[in-house]
Amino acid sequence: MPEPAKKTVSAFSKKPKTQEAEEGSSVTFEAETEKSEAKVKWQCNSKDIASGNKYAITAIGNKHSLTIRNITEEDANVYAVIAGGSKVKFELRVVTKPGGRL
Repeated sequence: MPEPAKKTVSAFSKKPKTQEAEEGSSVTFEAETEKSEAKVKWQCNSKDIASGNKYAITAIGNKHSLTIRNITEEDANVYAVIAGGSKVKFELRVVTKPGGRL
């Protein structure tokens, strides 16, 4: 078969999507890369994210995920996942829990 014309190919076969989450809950964004050896970086407001108390970053083969724990209003930001020359942006929208007002 002839080679298809070159076009910009994303390094991702599955991209994270913008999600909504309630304050105090956790949310997981998932991405899959075309190649299992791809190095993936996660960012928030263009700053690299590292695994820790707030964020859990996992990579199993070509499946990558970012979990944000104990969400607060400050977590409502633009995030990005980067592999090679591909950068995919997505958002976390935070939903404020209804107050216990009578």
